[in-house]
Amino acid sequence: KQINGQSVQVYEYRVDNLDIHNSKDLTITPGRHVTFYLNGNIERGGDIIHDCSVAPGSGCQPTDFQIFGYGPAGSYICTNGNRYIDTFILAPNYYAGVAGSGGGQGGFRGAVWVGDWSNGSGCGSNTTNITVVQTADWNAIGLTPRNLPPKLAPASTWERLTLP
Repeated sequence: KQINGQSVQVYEYRVDNLDIHNSKDLTITPGRHVTFYLNGNIERGGDIIHDCSVAPGSGCQPTDFQIFGYGPAGSYICTNGNRYIDTFILAPNYYAGVAGSGGGQGGFRGAVWVGDWSNGSGCGSNTTNITVVQTADWNAIGLTPRNLPPKLAPASTWERLTLP
């Protein structure tokens, strides 16, 4: 895959449902590029770890770990609030939540685009702490948004009309 004009190896996985059992972790090595094509849900349980702050100088970006959600409306991405996950999530049919947020030390760093944010008890972001910190941009993911709504230029002239 080409990212910023450089060829990089990407580990791509089709994930129907991800249920990491308590006291287990799924670790994405900082600097590796991993993409999940999610057709189901991510269950709250063990931790997903992709932490660029532990590998300064490695070139690690939140966009190195990408989750694209293809599930139907009502699908969800639920995580624990124990730590931040550096990630890019594009899942417009999904709702997302960060349970607890571990005293302000948990959530997402990167970019999260979901249909709704959950405050419910099963997948709830039951905190007043910030759970999404925007640190990613389109250039870092290697995508350029297309077909954006047109922008109207400011009026260059105007004229008063008298109605009959």
